[in-house]
Amino acid sequence: MSQEKTLHICLVRHGETEENLARILQGHLPGTLTETGKYQALTLREELDMTKFDVIVSSDLKRVTDTVEILLNGKEISWEKSASLREIDWGSMTGMKIEEVNFKQLAEDVETREMLYERAKQVAEKLQKDHFGKTILVVSHGLFLRSLIANLTHVPLSELHTIQHMKNCEARWLEIKPIAQAYPSESNALYEKLIHLPITDLAPVYNYGVRGRTLSASSNNWLLPKIKEAGITTIIDLRTADHTDRFDHKVTSIGLEYKHIAIDSKNTDSREIIDSLPSFFEWLDKGNFYIACAMGLHRTDIALSIYYTFHPSIPLENVPELRGHRKDGKLRCDDIARRLNSIMQSLTLEDLHKMDLPEDYEKEFIRRKKKLFEINSIF
Repeated sequence: MSQEKTLHICLVRHGETEENLARILQGHLPGTLTETGKYQALTLREELDMTKFDVIVSSDLKRVTDTVEILLNGKEISWEKSASLREIDWGSMTGMKIEEVNFKQLAEDVETREMLYERAKQVAEKLQKDHFGKTILVVSHGLFLRSLIANLTHVPLSELHTIQHMKNCEARWLEIKPIAQAYPSESNALYEKLIHLPITDLAPVYNYGVRGRTLSASSNNWLLPKIKEAGITTIIDLRTADHTDRFDHKVTSIGLEYKHIAIDSKNTDSREIIDSLPSFFEWLDKGNFYIACAMGLHRTDIALSIYYTFHPSIPLENVPELRGHRKDGKLRCDDIARRLNSIMQSLTLEDLHKMDLPEDYEKEFIRRKKKLFEINSIF
């Protein structure tokens, strides 16, 4: 990867503090490094000594700036300090002992995980806008860094728990490609009309559909007319064992089409999926769809991977974004590859003809599968 096309980020959490040892909610408190915390920073300085950073971006809180001072050791490097990189704000609960906190009943002035994720999103966008082609050091706090990594690697809020918490003075490297180099940049009018609604894991699918969590709960009944108003004409439900007729009736009763195809990584028989693919591709090709599964992530990833891999009318470069199969921000392709391979191995000549695929399609299948994982592994 060329330096001009890649943002190299070294993410570092501050050294251990007295407040860490006391197990209190630090939040926006300055924090005081322990002797161990200072030693951690000195050790990390040796590890990073040969790395040439173009700029340092950090929280403005003392426990972070003290850590950066040790890392710098007198070197003159451009340093941006920002309150935007502070730890989660615990509000009136700041300073409380962790064991005394009821995390299910937080004070009203506490920054929510949604607010923290959104703040980290803004920082991620600014880093990418201001520093592409550079190698930068970002020094901040544990909870904030988790949300920042999630945004930089396209992990949705609902999957935040998959990103491992960083230890004091741990360094974690990311290489970020410009999104325009990977995913198609066409605008999606449906997505723009729906983005203001509280739909979990809503995301565009190319420029003609959207994906998200199944709206089957009774609390989501009011959303169905809203998505119809926005232009959605078809709901595609990917659930298997948890599929019920009630949602089918809700959807059709307001004038939307309801389509169902059971897709998962291994439990559904490949033959059942293959027999449904011509219809499935037709539903997606028509556009104006909302494709969903129980969590809005994993089965939808698999479904869109099948669509891209076995439907050559989709240009090779139009790789769908995979949002659910990630751990610590990195793509886990095992489940997707297992399902794609099982379909390819089960295809008969009759299947190939029905899907308008050449008899020697395996070479194109391998090429598309490689492209799918290659592009999604960038993030």
